[in-house]
Amino acid sequence: MNLTRLESFVAVVDAGSVSAAARYMGIGQSAVSKQLKALELDFGVALISRKPKSAVQLTAAGRRLLPIARKVVRSLINAHEILASES
Repeated sequence: MNLTRLESFVAVVDAGSVSAAARYMGIGQSAVSKQLKALELDFGVALISRKPKSAVQLTAAGRRLLPIARKVVRSLINAHEILASES
């Protein structure tokens, strides 16, 4: 597992779709999809229900992971800010 995968997961949930998350992150939609699939492989569970033309729906596992993922991503952002202020 890596942080980029968690960031992509949170971005997809917040943006409401893979394509919107990709635009927000400034990367291709296929890259975000690959990161989500890799994260699901890391955990061995589906995190997002994939239905064409529908808003993102989290699976039970996705709902459990989301608050943890948000906390980890927020911690990383805080660490960057703290270290940036020291230089």
